[in-house]
Amino acid sequence: MKNLYAVTLVFIFTGLFGSLRAQEAGKVRFSLAGERIQYTDRNIQSLGLDFEIFVSDHLSMSYRFALGGNSDGELFAHIPVGAWLASYPLTAYGGSLDEITVAASVILLLIPESFNTHFFISDNVRVSPFVAPLGMFYENTAERRSPPLRPGFSTGLRTYFFKNNLSFVPYLGARSLYSRGSTWGILAGFTFGIAL
Repeated sequence: MKNLYAVTLVFIFTGLFGSLRAQEAGKVRFSLAGERIQYTDRNIQSLGLDFEIFVSDHLSMSYRFALGGNSDGELFAHIPVGAWLASYPLTAYGGSLDEITVAASVILLLIPESFNTHFFISDNVRVSPFVAPLGMFYENTAERRSPPLRPGFSTGLRTYFFKNNLSFVPYLGARSLYSRGSTWGILAGFTFGIAL
């Protein structure tokens, strides 16, 4: 029965996005994003915003800002490492806002979290392997993890469905944190966005 639902959803989205055109280089896609990560001892669900910059028709970089919670009811947050690093120049010199400090923060903020390659299936559908080595994850569970804000790595496969400037992107992947003893979790999610 679950397979029937999955096949039905694929046909619905194929029909809705049947006359789509491909994303163009130089465009930026702003999306709402939902995600669930399943680890052996807990799950995490989050909602957020995803920003994707298409460097070419076959390469993009993305940034995600999300908030959610885990199955223990504890706060979860997700930001790109660049957003975390950008705070250092602003706080390192007592909060002075001279041109060099602001420029350094802006440059650090531009460090992408994820790199995506795009393969055309048709004019309106793309398959996109992604690697996200620069994510920062906050999970306030002091009894299990310290410190609560830690870097992590994600990888997986996205499928892009386009219609005009709209896109729907379901994905599957895996995530782990850069720390000793960290386990891999299975992640699944979607984005729904518009390209400008």
